[in-house]
This record gives sequence, C-alpha cells and structure tokens, in this order.
Amino acid sequence: MKLEVGDYVIIEPLSEDQKQNYPFGWVPGMDKFIGTITKITHISTNFRYKLECDAGRYVWHNSHLKRITKSKIMLF
Repeated sequence: MKLEVGDYVIIEPLSEDQKQNYPFGWVPGMDKFIGTITKITHISTNFRYKLECDAGRYVWHNSHLKRITKSKIMLF
C-alpha cells in the first residue's frame, strides 16, 4: 500500500534487532512515538517519511508505518 502526504498512520512497534538495523538510524527519542497515530507531512527518496507527531524531527521508514482511515481514528 502506497503512503502519501496527508495520510494518517500508526507507528508500529519494532524489535530491538529492527531498531539496531533501522535504515536511517534509530535514536532513543523515537521510542516515545511508538503507537502514535499521526499524519505524514513529507516524503522524500528511499522511503523517508517526516511525521506531524515529532514536527519532522526524525526520519521514519515505511516498514513500520501502517495507514489507517480517518474513520478508525477515535476522537476524544
């Protein structure tokens, strides 16, 4: 499934091995965003994604970003 700017995604968990081998380098500050529903704000080459939840601070890979529909987002 192709992800696009404006799509909502959930950041799925990674194993410690996946973090060690993360394509763009995993940093501890990224852990707090696991499980977060957020919006894609920018996409560049090699599946590099910038997300709204961290104001574009980190570079995320699509391997653990799962698109969700707006109807699945629960508003409180």
